[in-house]
Amino acid sequence: MPASPRLLGHESAEKVARDDPEDLTNSCYVLVDGGHGGSTEPHVVIDLSPERVGRFYATSWDTYGLVGEMPIVATSVVELLQFLLRDEGRDALPASLYGGDAYDP
Repeated sequence: MPASPRLLGHESAEKVARDDPEDLTNSCYVLVDGGHGGSTEPHVVIDLSPERVGRFYATSWDTYGLVGEMPIVATSVVELLQFLLRDEGRDALPASLYGGDAYDP
């Protein structure tokens, strides 16, 4: 499902898409849903833009779309799955597996 309507709400997502069509959030889709607003569980979104295709970000309803608040947790499906299998469900996603933020060049 598209991440922006899920995490920002439909009205805010439409406004971002209209006012800033190049914004990173317009190309993100929810892969792991951490729950509805107020949930502290992380969401994992995948970026499908041609420039960043396959990058996965950890985010939540209150950090989605904020520069410096969407760490890159993996750069491929294989990398993400390897981490999840090694972790065996013990911890939430770390601050960053890969290093960097979604908005880093």
